Amino acid sequence: MAVKIWILLTLGLIGFAAFTLWRAAQSEARAAQAFPPEGQILDVDGIAVHAVVMGDGPDVVLIHGSSGNTRDMTFALAPILAKNYRVIVFDRPGLAIRTVSIPKVKPFKNRRIFCSVQPPNLVQRNPSSRDKVLGGQ
Repeated sequence: MAVKIWILLTLGLIGFAAFTLWRAAQSEARAAQAFPPEGQILDVDGIAVHAVVMGDGPDVVLIHGSSGNTRDMTFALAPILAKNYRVIVFDRPGLAIRTVSIPKVKPFKNRRIFCSVQPPNLVQRNPSSRDKVLGGQ
């Protein structure tokens, strides 16, 4: 009798886990449809990087904090700054918007990616202004 109870409990737990995973996948699909990615996917040194660009003027680069995404910055801050600046908001590689394959990126490479964003000509060189603004969270 005790063996039957253990078998039923195990089957019940497996069924519950399968149902939970199925519901989570449905919720994730609905969220992805309701909130499609903003911006564009750029190739920087062979690494896909998600960026949102808005506004016009001197460049301001914003990078979200740990376990965040571009929406942290584009929700309120970036639109305000975009009135006077060209705001470039990056997703850190490996976080937020998923690409086909994301290699493990070491911290020093993250810095190099964001400091050398010239292949897609995203950060403009402005000879009249030597100051660059980089914001993070």
